[in-house]
Amino acid sequence: MSDGVFQYFSSVDYAETVLNKMLTKASKVVMLGGVHDPDRKEEWLAYRKSLFDDYDARYEGLDKLFLSKEWIKTIAAKFGKHVTFKENGSDVYWNSRYSYDAYLYADTK
Repeated sequence: MSDGVFQYFSSVDYAETVLNKMLTKASKVVMLGGVHDPDRKEEWLAYRKSLFDDYDARYEGLDKLFLSKEWIKTIAAKFGKHVTFKENGSDVYWNSRYSYDAYLYADTK
């Protein structure tokens, strides 16, 4: 289980290495929570910039990693896994509207 961690990884290659290890180790399901959605990146960035006049200086070098659902599906397929996505949107945490959760699992039939 990973909750809000992949957004802090330095690259897609590193994220793939970690996900591959998770899928190799897990016997039932891998859960990725709080994956930043690249389809919502511009909206996320606009909102963040609206909060701070000095956003670019304040967050220089502190990028977020955005991973597409297709990217997750491709890796899951290599392991013969199915994927279910759950949209976030909690009123408790503003950032959740720009992310999703992914559940990667084997066919249970």
